[in-house]
Amino acid sequence: MLRKAETTGLFQGLRISRCAPSVSHLFFADDALLFFRVTPDACSQLLGVIDRFCTVSGQMVNVQKSFVKFSSNTPEDYRDFLRSALQMQAKSSIDTYLGLSVDLGRAKCQKFQPLVDKVMQKLSAFSSPRFWWKSNKSSRGLALTSSASLHLPRGLGGLGIRHIPSFNSALLAKQMWRLMHHPQLLVSRIYRARYPHVIGYKTTTSPSRPSWGCRSLLYGARTLSQGG
Repeated sequence: MLRKAETTGLFQGLRISRCAPSVSHLFFADDALLFFRVTPDACSQLLGVIDRFCTVSGQMVNVQKSFVKFSSNTPEDYRDFLRSALQMQAKSSIDTYLGLSVDLGRAKCQKFQPLVDKVMQKLSAFSSPRFWWKSNKSSRGLALTSSASLHLPRGLGGLGIRHIPSFNSALLAKQMWRLMHHPQLLVSRIYRARYPHVIGYKTTTSPSRPSWGCRSLLYGARTLSQGG
């Protein structure tokens, strides 16, 4: 229904570049993110689509958990008018989803610091490989094996603990492989439109002013070109 409404011009989705596909909605489980250029008519049309969906499906939108986030160039008085038209509260940030920050700006370290602190708190007892060789913090302990063996598979005599940098490289390479072999995916179409020469094995040059996600994919491409 949303795609049909956008196709017929009832409202307009967002594009990150001129050749990129328009994005009007993203769904995950029972949550939805809607993207559109805010005008009074677009708000009215969107509410009409939602009402028709509720009538057909028998489901209801939880207005108390729903909110709208405006772009920074939307005037304050216009925001109040549109918020009233949408019958939702306005927020300056989407905040977190499934424990991860959604609004990522330039200060990414600050955004992810709460997650890092939470993980470090959980792993405080295992903060150093010396844990495996010491009975307590005060004792000198005995190095029974090198720290590298902690990351070996159990079948090779190690403990099977993942090496975080290598694990991160593998995940980035997996994402690049997925975008290369599934060009029909929305995220692949967006990246190919925004960075035409990034998706591929032989990517060597970085585009001007690449995003954080683009730099991560370039790192994954280098991992693939080196054979993992």
